[in-house]
This record gives sequence, C-alpha cells and structure tokens, in this order.
Amino acid sequence: MARNPLTKLRKQFGDQINLELKRGQDPKLEANPDILLEVCQFLNENDKLKFSYLADLTAIDYSEYIELLYYLFSPKLDSKLILKSKISSKKPAIESMVSVWSGANWLEREAYDMFEFRHHPNLSRILLTEDNEAFPLRKDFQLKERQFQGAIVEQVEK
Repeated sequence: MARNPLTKLRKQFGDQINLELKRGQDPKLEANPDILLEVCQFLNENDKLKFSYLADLTAIDYSEYIELLYYLFSPKLDSKLILKSKISSKKPAIESMVSVWSGANWLEREAYDMFEFRHHPNLSRILLTEDNEAFPLRKDFQLKERQFQGAIVEQVEK
C-alpha cells in the first residue's frame, strides 16, 4: 500500500500538527496558529502535495476559541484537505493567507465580520458598512438599538 503523501507534514512539522487520515473521509489537519502560514505555504508549494486551490474558508466561534476551517484541493493528488486551526476568542487574529492563495482575499474579507486578519492587503468589509465596529457572528455580540441606513434596529431580548 502506497504511503499517503500528507504524511510528509508529520516529518516537516512534528507535534505542531495533528493529521487525521480515515478511510472514506477527507483528511483533516489541525495546525498550531503560530505556524499556520508556514503549513499553508508547504501544502501549496511542496511538489508532492500541491494544494493549490483554496475552495472555502470559514470560522466557528466556540466561545472559548474560534476554529478556522480552510477547505483545500490538490489537482495533482485529486484530493481534498480540511485544514483547521484554533485561535483565541479574546484576541482573534491570524496571518492572512493571501500570499499563499490569492483567492483568500475575498474569503478573508467575508470572514472579517467574525475576526480580524493581520497583514491583509485590502481589509475592508464586504457584508457590513465600513463604520461598523462589531463582529455579529461572534458569540459575545450584543445587538443594540441603532439606526442602520435609515431603519431602526431594536435590541433583541434573549
């Protein structure tokens, strides 16, 4: 049986990653946020892997932490990969992946409603107005009554 090329990641990054390979499921890779950019560069640039397509990026707020999910595809391997990383919900920031995948530009700006990106080349809101300072997809978000483009938005009781 041929070795999965993703096992190269274990040799390169050791215990800073957790690779989960299960038959019949897309491989899952969890990486420490401090090395996430380096892991993404390796996935994209390694000749045996070539995860050159970032299909999607999303985030989930679990209150204690925010989990980032990058959905990658390698045409060379005809394989998908789900890359995960957990960041602090108290100071939610992560390096931009635009230098690795240009398509991350739009996806990161879309996800900006939840957390901030450092070193993003064009961080501006897509879904909300530029003057909005809140992150409405966060668990700690509290809707306050305010006027939004002429309409009054009232506070919702929980």
